[in-house]
Amino acid sequence: MANIVLKPSYVKKNNSLKNKNKKKVNRSVILFIVFSGLMIYGFLFSGSFRIQSAEVDSPQELKDKTIEIVQGILNERLFLGLINDNILFVKKQEMSDSIKGNISDFLSVEISKKIWPLGLKIKAVPREKIAVFCNQTCHFIDRNGIAFGTAQGDSLELLIEDKTENQIILGQKIIEPDFLNIIIEAKDIINENQITKIKSIEIPNMFGEFRIKTIEGWEIYLDKNVDIKTQLVGLNKTLDEKVSYEKRSELEYFDLRIDGRIYYK
Repeated sequence: MANIVLKPSYVKKNNSLKNKNKKKVNRSVILFIVFSGLMIYGFLFSGSFRIQSAEVDSPQELKDKTIEIVQGILNERLFLGLINDNILFVKKQEMSDSIKGNISDFLSVEISKKIWPLGLKIKAVPREKIAVFCNQTCHFIDRNGIAFGTAQGDSLELLIEDKTENQIILGQKIIEPDFLNIIIEAKDIINENQITKIKSIEIPNMFGEFRIKTIEGWEIYLDKNVDIKTQLVGLNKTLDEKVSYEKRSELEYFDLRIDGRIYYK
Protein backbone atom coordinates (compact mmCIF):
# COMPACT_ATOMS: atom_id res chain seq x y z
CA MET A 1 0.00 0.00 0.00
CA ALA A 2 1.44 3.39 -1.03
CA ASN A 3 1.92 6.12 1.55
CA ILE A 4 0.99 9.71 0.65
CA VAL A 5 3.24 12.33 2.11
CA LEU A 6 1.84 15.89 2.28
CA LYS A 7 4.20 18.64 1.42
CA PRO A 8 4.74 21.34 4.04
CA SER A 9 3.28 24.06 1.79
CA TYR A 10 -0.01 22.13 1.40
CA VAL A 11 -0.29 21.61 5.16
CA LYS A 12 0.17 25.31 5.82
CA LYS A 13 -2.51 26.23 3.25
CA ASN A 14 -4.95 23.75 4.80
CA ASN A 15 -4.35 25.11 8.33
CA SER A 16 -4.77 28.65 7.08
CA LEU A 17 -8.12 27.73 5.50
CA LYS A 18 -9.33 26.13 8.77
CA ASN A 19 -8.36 29.24 10.75
CA LYS A 20 -10.27 31.48 8.34
CA ASN A 21 -13.36 29.29 8.59
CA LYS A 22 -13.10 29.29 12.39
CA LYS A 23 -12.89 33.11 12.45
CA LYS A 24 -15.98 33.32 10.23
CA VAL A 25 -17.89 31.03 12.61
CA ASN A 26 -16.75 33.05 15.63
CA ARG A 27 -17.89 36.29 13.97
CA SER A 28 -21.29 34.73 13.23
CA VAL A 29 -21.69 33.57 16.83
CA ILE A 30 -20.71 37.01 18.15
CA LEU A 31 -23.13 38.74 15.77
CA PHE A 32 -25.91 36.33 16.81
CA ILE A 33 -25.24 36.98 20.50
CA VAL A 34 -25.19 40.75 19.97
CA PHE A 35 -28.41 40.63 17.94
CA SER A 36 -30.09 38.39 20.51
CA GLY A 37 -28.97 40.71 23.29
CA LEU A 38 -30.43 43.71 21.49
CA MET A 39 -33.69 41.85 20.96
CA ILE A 40 -33.86 40.83 24.63
CA TYR A 41 -33.11 44.40 25.63
CA GLY A 42 -35.91 45.59 23.39
CA PHE A 43 -38.32 43.11 24.93
CA LEU A 44 -37.36 43.70 28.53
CA PHE A 45 -35.86 47.13 29.06
CA SER A 46 -36.72 49.52 26.26
CA GLY A 47 -40.38 49.99 27.21
CA SER A 48 -41.53 49.12 23.71
CA PHE A 49 -43.83 46.43 25.13
CA ARG A 50 -44.97 48.38 28.19
CA ILE A 51 -48.72 48.34 28.84
CA GLN A 52 -50.11 51.78 28.09
CA SER A 53 -53.73 51.41 29.16
CA ALA A 54 -56.21 49.18 30.97
CA GLU A 55 -59.86 49.28 29.93
CA VAL A 56 -62.20 48.06 32.68
CA ASP A 57 -65.79 47.02 31.99
CA SER A 58 -67.45 46.60 35.39
CA PRO A 59 -70.08 48.26 37.61
CA GLN A 60 -69.04 51.85 38.29
CA GLU A 61 -68.87 51.39 42.06
CA LEU A 62 -66.28 48.60 41.63
CA LYS A 63 -64.24 50.10 38.78
CA ASP A 64 -61.80 52.15 40.90
CA LYS A 65 -60.97 49.18 43.12
CA THR A 66 -60.45 46.96 40.07
CA ILE A 67 -58.05 49.47 38.51
CA GLU A 68 -56.17 49.74 41.81
CA ILE A 69 -55.66 45.95 41.93
CA VAL A 70 -54.51 45.82 38.29
CA GLN A 71 -52.09 48.70 38.86
CA GLY A 72 -50.66 46.94 41.88
CA ILE A 73 -50.04 43.77 39.85
CA LEU A 74 -48.39 45.71 37.01
CA ASN A 75 -46.07 47.46 39.49
CA GLU A 76 -44.78 44.22 40.99
CA ARG A 77 -41.04 43.57 40.70
CA LEU A 78 -39.83 40.55 38.76
CA PHE A 79 -36.37 39.08 38.18
CA LEU A 80 -33.49 41.52 37.51
CA GLY A 81 -35.61 44.32 38.96
CA LEU A 82 -38.00 44.29 36.01
CA ILE A 83 -41.50 45.70 36.51
CA ASN A 84 -44.45 43.48 35.60
CA ASP A 85 -45.90 45.99 33.11
CA ASN A 86 -44.55 44.26 29.99
CA ILE A 87 -47.38 42.88 27.86
CA LEU A 88 -45.34 39.70 27.37
CA PHE A 89 -45.11 39.01 31.11
CA VAL A 90 -48.76 39.50 32.08
CA LYS A 91 -50.40 36.24 33.12
CA LYS A 92 -54.08 36.70 32.42
CA GLN A 93 -55.41 33.86 34.57
CA GLU A 94 -53.34 34.90 37.60
CA MET A 95 -54.54 38.49 37.24
CA SER A 96 -58.15 37.31 36.89
CA ASP A 97 -57.86 35.15 40.02
CA SER A 98 -56.30 38.02 41.96
CA ILE A 99 -59.13 40.41 41.04
CA LYS A 100 -61.83 37.87 42.00
CA GLY A 101 -59.96 37.05 45.20
CA ASN A 102 -60.00 40.70 46.25
CA ILE A 103 -63.47 41.60 44.97
CA SER A 104 -66.00 38.91 45.90
CA ASP A 105 -68.75 40.78 43.98
CA PHE A 106 -67.45 39.43 40.67
CA LEU A 107 -68.78 36.15 39.29
CA SER A 108 -66.19 36.09 36.50
CA VAL A 109 -63.30 38.21 35.22
CA GLU A 110 -62.08 37.88 31.63
CA ILE A 111 -58.82 39.54 30.55
CA SER A 112 -57.60 40.01 26.99
CA LYS A 113 -54.52 41.76 25.57
CA LYS A 114 -54.78 44.61 23.06
CA ILE A 115 -52.09 44.95 20.41
CA TRP A 116 -52.62 48.63 19.58
CA PRO A 117 -52.28 50.55 21.70
CA LEU A 118 -50.65 47.99 23.97
CA GLY A 119 -52.98 47.39 26.87
CA LEU A 120 -55.45 45.18 28.69
CA LYS A 121 -59.21 44.80 28.38
CA ILE A 122 -60.88 43.59 31.55
CA LYS A 123 -64.51 42.47 31.60
CA ALA A 124 -65.84 41.80 35.10
CA VAL A 125 -69.31 40.26 35.47
CA PRO A 126 -70.94 40.95 38.88
CA ARG A 127 -72.88 38.36 40.85
CA GLU A 128 -76.67 38.62 40.93
CA LYS A 129 -78.01 39.83 44.27
CA ILE A 130 -80.66 37.32 45.33
CA ALA A 131 -80.94 38.07 49.04
CA VAL A 132 -79.34 39.76 52.01
CA PHE A 133 -77.85 37.24 54.40
CA CYS A 134 -77.16 38.42 57.95
CA ASN A 135 -75.16 36.74 60.66
CA GLN A 136 -73.05 39.07 62.74
CA THR A 137 -72.70 41.18 59.58
CA CYS A 138 -74.89 41.46 56.49
CA HIS A 139 -73.83 40.48 52.96
CA PHE A 140 -75.42 39.70 49.63
CA ILE A 141 -75.74 36.14 48.35
CA ASP A 142 -76.22 34.88 44.79
CA ARG A 143 -78.23 31.87 43.59
CA ASN A 144 -75.35 29.56 44.43
CA GLY A 145 -75.37 30.70 48.06
CA ILE A 146 -72.07 32.58 47.65
CA ALA A 147 -71.57 35.55 50.00
CA PHE A 148 -70.24 38.80 48.57
CA GLY A 149 -70.15 42.53 49.22
CA THR A 150 -71.59 44.36 52.19
CA ALA A 151 -75.32 44.99 52.52
CA GLN A 152 -77.80 46.82 54.68
CA GLY A 153 -80.51 44.68 56.27
CA ASP A 154 -83.34 46.24 54.27
CA SER A 155 -81.64 46.73 50.91
CA LEU A 156 -83.38 43.80 49.15
CA GLU A 157 -86.83 42.19 49.23
CA LEU A 158 -85.51 38.97 50.75
CA LEU A 159 -83.72 39.20 54.10
CA ILE A 160 -82.37 35.98 55.65
CA GLU A 161 -81.22 36.03 59.27
CA ASP A 162 -78.86 33.20 60.18
CA LYS A 163 -78.90 32.18 63.85
CA THR A 164 -76.54 29.21 63.47
CA GLU A 165 -73.45 31.38 64.05
CA ASN A 166 -71.73 30.00 60.97
CA GLN A 167 -68.77 32.07 59.89
CA ILE A 168 -69.31 34.13 56.75
CA ILE A 169 -66.35 34.08 54.36
CA LEU A 170 -66.77 36.31 51.31
CA GLY A 171 -66.52 34.47 48.03
CA GLN A 172 -67.54 31.16 49.62
CA LYS A 173 -70.86 29.31 49.94
CA ILE A 174 -72.73 30.02 53.16
CA ILE A 175 -76.04 28.34 52.32
CA GLU A 176 -76.80 25.33 50.13
CA PRO A 177 -78.41 26.33 46.80
CA ASP A 178 -81.21 23.75 47.22
CA PHE A 179 -82.13 25.18 50.62
CA LEU A 180 -81.98 28.72 49.25
CA ASN A 181 -84.28 27.77 46.36
CA ILE A 182 -86.86 26.37 48.81
CA ILE A 183 -86.79 29.61 50.80
CA ILE A 184 -87.25 31.61 47.60
CA GLU A 185 -90.13 29.31 46.57
CA ALA A 186 -91.87 29.92 49.91
CA LYS A 187 -91.42 33.67 49.55
CA ASP A 188 -92.82 33.66 46.01
CA ILE A 189 -95.88 31.56 46.97
CA ILE A 190 -96.70 33.86 49.88
CA ASN A 191 -96.35 36.99 47.73
CA GLU A 192 -98.26 35.61 44.73
CA ASN A 193 -101.18 34.47 46.89
CA GLN A 194 -101.04 37.57 49.11
CA ILE A 195 -101.06 35.38 52.20
CA THR A 196 -99.18 37.97 54.24
CA LYS A 197 -96.28 40.38 53.97
CA ILE A 198 -92.84 39.09 54.85
CA LYS A 199 -90.51 40.98 57.16
CA SER A 200 -87.61 38.52 57.14
CA ILE A 201 -86.75 34.81 57.11
CA GLU A 202 -84.84 33.24 59.97
CA ILE A 203 -82.72 30.07 59.93
CA PRO A 204 -82.79 28.93 63.60
CA ASN A 205 -80.65 25.80 63.29
CA MET A 206 -78.73 23.57 60.89
CA PHE A 207 -81.50 20.99 60.41
CA GLY A 208 -83.30 22.51 57.42
CA GLU A 209 -85.90 24.50 59.34
CA PHE A 210 -86.72 28.14 58.63
CA ARG A 211 -89.16 30.67 60.01
CA ILE A 212 -90.93 33.38 58.07
CA LYS A 213 -91.50 36.50 60.14
CA THR A 214 -94.46 38.61 59.04
CA ILE A 215 -94.95 42.34 59.45
CA GLU A 216 -98.11 41.46 61.44
CA GLY A 217 -95.91 39.95 64.14
CA TRP A 218 -96.65 36.23 63.78
CA GLU A 219 -94.37 33.58 62.26
CA ILE A 220 -94.58 30.60 59.90
CA TYR A 221 -92.49 27.54 60.82
CA LEU A 222 -91.37 25.48 57.82
CA ASP A 223 -89.05 22.60 57.04
CA LYS A 224 -87.24 22.13 53.73
CA ASN A 225 -88.22 18.43 53.70
CA VAL A 226 -91.99 19.04 53.54
CA ASP A 227 -94.08 20.00 50.51
CA ILE A 228 -93.81 23.78 50.82
CA LYS A 229 -96.50 24.62 48.27
CA THR A 230 -99.12 22.27 49.77
CA GLN A 231 -98.46 23.51 53.29
CA LEU A 232 -98.68 27.19 52.34
CA VAL A 233 -101.87 26.65 50.33
CA GLY A 234 -103.29 24.97 53.45
CA LEU A 235 -102.16 27.95 55.55
CA ASN A 236 -103.93 30.36 53.21
CA LYS A 237 -107.13 28.33 53.45
CA THR A 238 -106.91 28.23 57.26
CA LEU A 239 -106.47 31.99 57.43
CA ASP A 240 -109.48 32.58 55.18
CA GLU A 241 -111.76 30.15 57.00
CA LYS A 242 -110.69 30.28 60.64
CA VAL A 243 -108.79 33.49 61.38
CA SER A 244 -110.31 36.89 60.70
CA TYR A 245 -108.15 39.90 59.88
CA GLU A 246 -109.04 41.40 63.26
CA LYS A 247 -107.61 38.39 65.09
CA ARG A 248 -104.39 38.09 63.06
CA SER A 249 -102.59 40.46 65.40
CA GLU A 250 -103.22 37.97 68.21
CA LEU A 251 -101.46 35.11 66.39
CA GLU A 252 -98.03 33.86 67.48
CA TYR A 253 -97.20 31.27 64.85
CA PHE A 254 -98.30 28.68 62.28
CA ASP A 255 -96.33 25.43 62.44
CA LEU A 256 -96.20 23.73 59.01
CA ARG A 257 -93.21 21.46 59.63
CA ILE A 258 -95.24 18.22 59.38
CA ASP A 259 -96.77 17.28 56.01
CA GLY A 260 -100.55 17.49 56.01
CA ARG A 261 -100.70 19.12 59.44
CA ILE A 262 -101.15 22.77 60.43
CA TYR A 263 -100.80 23.93 64.00
CA TYR A 264 -101.25 27.50 65.11
CA LYS A 265 -101.46 29.56 68.22
